[in-house]
Amino acid sequence: MGCTSSAQLERARDAAPVQAGKEVEVEVFMAVNPGSGGLVAKQLIDMKVPRFEMELGNGQKCMVSIFSLKDNDAREAHFKEMARLACDTERYDVRIVACGGDGTVKWVISCLANAHALNIPIAIIPFGTGNDLARTLGWGSSPPTPLIGTGMKALTDRIRMIHAAEEIPLDVWLIKVRLGAGAEACFEEVKDKKIVKAHSGKRELEEVMINYFSIGADGELMFAFEQNRGKTQFANKRVYARKGMGQAIVPPPRLGKFIESATYGPGALIAEAPPGPNPVPQPLEFNAKDRMLLFLNIPSYGAGADPWRRSKDAESKGRFHPQFVGDREVEVMTVNRTSDIALSLTTGSTLGLHRLKQNSEFYIKFRPGSDVHFQIDGEALRACHADSVSVIHGYQVRLLRSSNAKAVAYPAGHVPESIPFPYEEADAKEAQAQEDATAPEPMESLDEDAVRLADAEAEDKLEQEAKELRDAGVIDESDAAAKDDADAIAKVEEKDTNSSETRENRRVDNEDADAVTGSGAAGAANAADENDDNDDEGDDETVRSEATLNEDDDDKAEDMIPEPETKVAMS
Repeated sequence: MGCTSSAQLERARDAAPVQAGKEVEVEVFMAVNPGSGGLVAKQLIDMKVPRFEMELGNGQKCMVSIFSLKDNDAREAHFKEMARLACDTERYDVRIVACGGDGTVKWVISCLANAHALNIPIAIIPFGTGNDLARTLGWGSSPPTPLIGTGMKALTDRIRMIHAAEEIPLDVWLIKVRLGAGAEACFEEVKDKKIVKAHSGKRELEEVMINYFSIGADGELMFAFEQNRGKTQFANKRVYARKGMGQAIVPPPRLGKFIESATYGPGALIAEAPPGPNPVPQPLEFNAKDRMLLFLNIPSYGAGADPWRRSKDAESKGRFHPQFVGDREVEVMTVNRTSDIALSLTTGSTLGLHRLKQNSEFYIKFRPGSDVHFQIDGEALRACHADSVSVIHGYQVRLLRSSNAKAVAYPAGHVPESIPFPYEEADAKEAQAQEDATAPEPMESLDEDAVRLADAEAEDKLEQEAKELRDAGVIDESDAAAKDDADAIAKVEEKDTNSSETRENRRVDNEDADAVTGSGAAGAANAADENDDNDDEGDDETVRSEATLNEDDDDKAEDMIPEPETKVAMS
């Protein structure tokens, strides 16, 4: 549906500004998750103003559209319209605002991907619980208040900030979890406070990660929290704190109990690599006594903590670089206990936090029969009889950051290469498949020996059929011989006819040549008559020439003879 590729978008940014006098229409779409923030976000839908116009400043205006992500028809129509407008970047400046928590942002990204419109930048009005991505981008941990009171001033001010915001890339990661063999292997989630089997029949599950991903203690804590979730944000924070204290009493298993091996770098996904020479993966070394393996894409975790920056080996020079959200590397560290992160957030402690690696590919192999807990952007998952998990860089999306944002895309002066959007490769493959389907079949090279053999076999078959017909009395030898004689005579006659035509053509050519020669003689005779009218020899020559022309009686030859300037006197 969309028509702007990642490469085209990069070129558009480097192009000259829009020509003077050509007005760009600003379109802002607010995608609302009405269930987010304890139903606070629902106020945007309840005010019954699906579309309005507002002033941005300097005489520029903006059209704002508000719709619910849970309204299937409205959602589909608005994303389709966004994709259409985003195709014309010279006329429209299109932006979308995710009104909800971090899960709502992932929902919006998914819808943009389905509409082939990932070139549209995303801003956030936070209504969720953690809101780590909104914090990182400078949009705060809660929505502006009063959001829709006093003439919607807070809302319109936020839209002006969004219009003036800077656009940066955000890495999107693909988490692929695989199950081992056996009937007991399955995925489990918590729905309506109950543990249920999820993704029935699947032995492999792929999820998108934009904030963080963890294996071990944190996933187990989230799994328990979902079974006791409250109705308000305050109640949820109390539940989370209580479950965290429970882990201090009964610690979750250490990483060494269920992780068999861990690798990183090119070749880490050796199990998925094609046959042939492949890069050798590097071992990821970690303390087997730690209880959580944490992958960080942004500098905010657990409602505002920054464990990567706070870790005790943060000052290790040369081993690590600052965290960037668009450098196509994810930060990996271990945590001894979940309480260590809370302690880091409140006191700045570095206890139990250890940096491991910054890279774009990781592969973790589990011990046979292990039940492993995961947490992906705050969503809990349990894999019974897990086999392995891989973390690889997927693509990038466009996000909008405010002037006081914490997130930095990449080092100053660094110009990253353009990364294709996920649907671009599929579109290219589909186009190639259509081209291959309509292309003519390639001609096979002819085997000359095979052709000669086929001709000989065909001739033998014809002779055999003729013999069978003669033996059956359908044709006799005399008829066949007569036919052969007639064919031979026809060929001779055709040859004679061609020879006769050739001789006749030659005769006509000779006569034409004689006629031209005669006309030349007549001209000479006329010249002689002018000098001597009594020269009988010249008269006779002229008469002979004219007689020759009269006998030929050829109109074409007559046209070629020049008319004599002086009449010849006949004696």
